[in-house]
Amino acid sequence: MCTLAITAHANWRWSFDDAYFSQVAVVAGITATGGTITNYTQDSTNWQAHIFYSNGTFGVTAGTGNVEVLLIAGAGGGGGRHGSGGGAGGMTNFSFAASVGTQSVIIGQGGAGGASAEHGEYGSNSSFGAYTADGGGRGVYYAVGGGDGGSGGGAADGLPNGVDQAVGSGTVGQGNNGGKGYDCGWEWATGGGGGKGSAGSNAVNGVAGIGGLGLASSFSGASKTYSVGGNGNRYYGSGAGVDGAANTGNGGEGGGGEGMAGGSGGSGIVIVRYVK
Repeated sequence: MCTLAITAHANWRWSFDDAYFSQVAVVAGITATGGTITNYTQDSTNWQAHIFYSNGTFGVTAGTGNVEVLLIAGAGGGGGRHGSGGGAGGMTNFSFAASVGTQSVIIGQGGAGGASAEHGEYGSNSSFGAYTADGGGRGVYYAVGGGDGGSGGGAADGLPNGVDQAVGSGTVGQGNNGGKGYDCGWEWATGGGGGKGSAGSNAVNGVAGIGGLGLASSFSGASKTYSVGGNGNRYYGSGAGVDGAANTGNGGEGGGGEGMAGGSGGSGIVIVRYVK
């Protein structure tokens, strides 16, 4: 089996600017297979996109030209019982000169939310050939630091020896850090998970931190926001944590009060497109 040649062109841009990519796209009638195929027109440019919601293979069967890829990993699950928010799945993009051949596509899965008084799980990586987006960091339960990942999980409340718990760190260029927890009497609250667009916010005066902002992309033909961090929660919060939606890379929310589980992180997505 031949291997799809990849030569990097532009490095990832913070804005995922479609106008920028349309200027650098040079294509000689690419014909390709894989994923769910859709065609759309954007700013007078005709695009064909291959959207991967699950594992698959992208194959160029004819032609050469510039191909662009949006790569989003699975997000972290929120911690249970006043747990912190899960970090968003790492989000990155790149372009390359394609020739006839294939590349494997792996979609990262979201981490499960933690049961009451348990930590969430880490999200898993998404990949396109040799390129990888890092899974989101886990949200956590009492007295533990947030997990590192594409975006970091929020820190728990609880201050053993008077020391704040460390926030989860995000991967540079893919996401941001989680927020800090808060501990004062029974006003426990946890930090939000980091998102692609911003860090998770800190818990303050018993109010839980909010998940970091995501980032909008129109790679699929319609603008959609991906990689939003999961919200933290507080000791007297209510209800189980909300799950991150499938194929968004959104982090799971921390669980509320006694007996409440955290939300699961959303799975990732890979979108490949080229001028048609």
